[in-house]
Amino acid sequence: MKLRERSQQVFEAIKKGGKRSIRKIAEATGIAKSSVRRHQQAIERRNQYPESEFWETAAGGQWLRLLVLGTIYIFGIKCGIGVETLSEFFYLLQLPMQVGVSPSALHKLEVEVREKILQYQQQQQSTQGSSRKAIEICAAADETNFERDVLVLMDLSSGYILVEEEVENRQYQTWIDKAQTALTQVGVRVRSLISDRAPALIKLALEGFECPSIADLFHPLWDLSKTFGAALSRQFNQAHQKLTQAQQKLGQLTALAKDTTAQQQLVEQLQAHLEFVQSGQRTYHQLRQQLTLTVHPFALTDGSFKTTTEVQAQLEQLLFKLETLQHRHQLVKADSVFQKFRQQIPALAVGVNSWWQWVQRSLSLENLETPLTNWLLGQLLPTFYWQHQLGKTKSRTLRRIYRQAHRRAHQSLLNHPFTATLVSEQCRHWQEWAQRMVTQFHRASSAVEGRNGYLSQRHHLQRGFWQHHLPVLTVIHNFDLKRTDDTTAAQRLFGRQFPNLLTWVMQQMGELPRPRISKKLALSQRPTLQSVPV
Repeated sequence: MKLRERSQQVFEAIKKGGKRSIRKIAEATGIAKSSVRRHQQAIERRNQYPESEFWETAAGGQWLRLLVLGTIYIFGIKCGIGVETLSEFFYLLQLPMQVGVSPSALHKLEVEVREKILQYQQQQQSTQGSSRKAIEICAAADETNFERDVLVLMDLSSGYILVEEEVENRQYQTWIDKAQTALTQVGVRVRSLISDRAPALIKLALEGFECPSIADLFHPLWDLSKTFGAALSRQFNQAHQKLTQAQQKLGQLTALAKDTTAQQQLVEQLQAHLEFVQSGQRTYHQLRQQLTLTVHPFALTDGSFKTTTEVQAQLEQLLFKLETLQHRHQLVKADSVFQKFRQQIPALAVGVNSWWQWVQRSLSLENLETPLTNWLLGQLLPTFYWQHQLGKTKSRTLRRIYRQAHRRAHQSLLNHPFTATLVSEQCRHWQEWAQRMVTQFHRASSAVEGRNGYLSQRHHLQRGFWQHHLPVLTVIHNFDLKRTDDTTAAQRLFGRQFPNLLTWVMQQMGELPRPRISKKLALSQRPTLQSVPV
């Protein structure tokens, strides 16, 4: 029997029977009389505060266990707060007589919790076993740099991290070794890979995964903003500052009743230049937004299908307009950005055809008739696609555009004669299929970039990653973090429920550390003599 359970039995016997002899308590609990006396003395030492008796009960002991382990898990492991701060927190809660809350005790407890978290992942992967069927995903890959490189490979639809590991280098061989091991363990096949234009990642997609290498739309748009957009903003600020100064000087000349003809002409010229720059900014923002709206498998106006060739031609046309705007405003430094953007256009557009091939392959397995296939591709899929895009974006302008596209697609779906012929079970089946397919179309690796930012924050907070820190954070991301639909990344990828991570860890943990009287406290209780002057 555990020590805390014996202490709880003694406490319950004392509470029920009032003043009872040690012999009777021992008979009631089945504990030796010497042990009963020791437990009585320990209970008396611990009961220093009004709430202390609650911790002696079975319910209080369970709650105390949840408090300590939950605090270590949430604040110590997930948030990276040090054990010294956690120890101070537990001392403020008046718990040093109930459980060991010294920094060293909490550190040992945190190390044990981390080990149990890694065991949790191993157990869940083993239970998945040979029964799991192959899962096809659209993945994103990137690396971030600290003392060592950290490779990150993630499924974009579910958010499940397949690879997150510190390595000596980020070459192709390192990538393929880590990725193949992880994909084999999980049972996943990569159908398309989104990344920046790093040679190792391009080779990883084309040769390692034998799938299309899709350029990340985020990086070229970001480069465009840093150069083109920033240069136009500087032109606007300079023009506005000169106009303000000229208007102030014009006001001074007017107050002194001097000739203001030349100054008035200067103000008008500066005003015209400022309007010219503002017009360029509006055009730039419109063209940049059109770049984003172009990389979609459906047209915004009529919901028609788009191919890689069409997307590539539209991107080339928009880039030509941006170059024209650049020459008009004499922004020489943007030349390299346009050249880099143009080189990535084929890889940006290839994602559209890759997704359409994925859709066609999934339908080919169903052996469908032509009317149903046309209805799925032309009516149901666009409706779910624009609804999905509407839920992803936070931009007001894009939400308005996507909402209009969704309304048109939804109205077309309702008006189509084939819609009324389907029974409810068929509708539910094809709605689930459409929802699954639209979540597989991706244009950017923003999720991986966000993960890199989180790792950078944790690396700075803890001054590096200690052994097992990074794998533990990966397990927490996959099996504990939840989206608004209350699902974890593992649930979304594998389509089944997993045990609650913290509950499972608590079931595997032993007793909480017992409090110890520190040497400082023992020394402070020794009798001391008052100092006597010589």
